[in-house]
Amino acid sequence: MSDRPAVLGAAGPAIIVLAKRPRRGYVKTRLAGLSPRTQARLAEAFLDDTVALSASVSQAVLLLGVDRPSAVAWAGERYGARIAAFAQAPGDLAHRMACAFRHAACRGHAPVVMLGSDAPDLPAARVQTALRRLRTEDVVLGPAEDGGYYAIGVRSTDACFLAGIAMSTTTVLVETVAAAERVGLRVGLLEAWPDVDTRADLAAFARRLARGQTHAPATSRALAELRLEAD
Repeated sequence: MSDRPAVLGAAGPAIIVLAKRPRRGYVKTRLAGLSPRTQARLAEAFLDDTVALSASVSQAVLLLGVDRPSAVAWAGERYGARIAAFAQAPGDLAHRMACAFRHAACRGHAPVVMLGSDAPDLPAARVQTALRRLRTEDVVLGPAEDGGYYAIGVRSTDACFLAGIAMSTTTVLVETVAAAERVGLRVGLLEAWPDVDTRADLAAFARRLARGQTHAPATSRALAELRLEAD
């Protein structure tokens, strides 16, 4: 255990969800073979489930970072008082993530856990565990099964160690751990959880839903509506 005291912001902990506004031809394009309409509908459902699970985490404010300023009003209309929407900074993903953490810091939040919307069945308990561990660890990462991560949490909301890391690669988790440790940060890992990027991921996810092994209400409805099964 670390001897350093917990660094807590005056506004308390927060969860950041980074997402694109679901638009045809712009989201979930790695779900090859599905129409742009289907890809957008699934992206919408994934985001709905992610917002719902994040909003259920007690005593944490939910900040939703959308991909462009014009999407801020859309996010507010769709999710209402559950979220505080803001526009992501321009630049590559690592830069946008670091800027989103700084946005949370400017609002007085710490610690902060950041999620994408690629793991719509992630249990809220996993996010609560990350926030709890950030009382003693500087950085907490939730490994995904593809070499990335489904969550990253920071204790002080200073995430400058992310600079220069190429995201969405099979080595991004290893590179992020190494970058944090190089600047003297203590890193902890959560249990792994699968995300949904490809058609194979989607099929495995649908099988888990069908067997009752996981829970994602909005995505379950979308799969039924689109008549997509665990093929």
